[in-house]
Amino acid sequence: MARSRRITRREMKEDKFILLLYSVSDYISHHVKEVLIGVGVVAIAAVAGVLYGNARQSADEDAARLLAPAQTAMQNNRAEDALPIYERILNDYGGSSSARETTLGLANANFQMGDIPKARQYFQMYISDYSPGITTSLWSTIPGTVNSIDVVLVSAEAGLAACLEQETRYSEAAIEYRRLAEAYPDLFLAPQFCLDAGRCFQAADQTSEAKSMYDRVISEYKDSRYTTGARTALTTL
Repeated sequence: MARSRRITRREMKEDKFILLLYSVSDYISHHVKEVLIGVGVVAIAAVAGVLYGNARQSADEDAARLLAPAQTAMQNNRAEDALPIYERILNDYGGSSSARETTLGLANANFQMGDIPKARQYFQMYISDYSPGITTSLWSTIPGTVNSIDVVLVSAEAGLAACLEQETRYSEAAIEYRRLAEAYPDLFLAPQFCLDAGRCFQAADQTSEAKSMYDRVISEYKDSRYTTGARTALTTL
């Protein structure tokens, strides 16, 4: 009588693998339609991802090509030429990487053209869309720095104050300029904000507040180039 051979652990693993193959083969033979559909879905998803990435890159490149002449026009004080280009970029490539710069460009172009309501609309849009959500100070993470102020975002806030000033709402504009100066005392724009606040308070016949802002420039930013303007302004009170 032949002695039975003991099955090794390796052979057991191989048998399990063979059974698994048979199981998979049997499943596929009975569910071939579902399997093919599943493979097709994965393939379509992969292709869609590649196409989306390519389309996004193409849109970014197209928007960037349009943005360049608009920026050149603004640098040459030709807001009327820049305006339709900015509008086209935002309408046709609103999701591109150029949308942020375009939004601010529209705000500045409309401001230069004297359309203050539209300028305010785009300044506010820029702040709403690109603010990190911090109300007391606007910070952005810049590689190599910690808690760096997003100067462009602060400038957009100053743009809103400038809109108020253009609408002769001097007291409101002055309060906004002063708020910016107090929120960002170490920013290089702070003494300018103080001068702006002083000018608007003066236009609103709020002389004591105007004097306070001019004095702040002289005392807190005495080494800046703004002190001369503050001293001159004080002589007109």
